[in-house]
Amino acid sequence: MRRSALAVAACLSLVVVSGCGIEGKWSLQRVKPTAARPNVAYEALTIEQDGTFYAQNQQPGAEAVSGTWVYGDGLLVLRQQNGERLTYGADLRGDHLILKQPWDDHILIANYKRDRH
Repeated sequence: MRRSALAVAACLSLVVVSGCGIEGKWSLQRVKPTAARPNVAYEALTIEQDGTFYAQNQQPGAEAVSGTWVYGDGLLVLRQQNGERLTYGADLRGDHLILKQPWDDHILIANYKRDRH
């Protein structure tokens, strides 16, 4: 029994180290407040297990961006290849990734859903 408990603990450690399941392809579902939608940087976000990410900007004709990511302590930090650093409050809820950032006198909340293709 003790051996299986240790195996479970080891697996859980790996999940924490690898980003707590945040890896995957995410699509923007909704934004609150709705007036803040133009301020959301990414329409689609792919978070890779190797610490890289790829994203499609919302603006028509905008190029995709890429860079590196770090997730922990309720924060997702994306560092784009151009050096720009974006920090979000992040909450992973099953197949939903909730990103929060200040917007005017409010908090912008972007709800992404994991793509299962």
